[in-house]
Amino acid sequence: MSESNAESAGIKEIFLKKFASSLGSLGTGLVLAVLLMLYYHSESRRWDEQIKLDNQRWEERTKADESRWQQLFKQYQQSTTEAMETIEACCHDRLRRLEDIETTRRKRADR
Repeated sequence: MSESNAESAGIKEIFLKKFASSLGSLGTGLVLAVLLMLYYHSESRRWDEQIKLDNQRWEERTKADESRWQQLFKQYQQSTTEAMETIEACCHDRLRRLEDIETTRRKRADR
């Protein structure tokens, strides 16, 4: 029986060592899991803040671009209007000259 008690004690000791080792590994795993969760949480916050800042910058750039395009469009409209007025004035002047030439020819032809 003493051999059986010795074997039992040896088995219990081995079991306790394995159990303690397993608990140590489990504790380490839990600590690592908690650290990973904290890291993920802080990174998530950081990325959320970064996304908010990026969105604000994008909105500001969009507003600036929109006002710039509106200014360019107004300049284009103004330039086009001025060009059309210049062409119209030139055409009217040319038409008046042609009418004057035609009138002069008729007068000469009537004489």
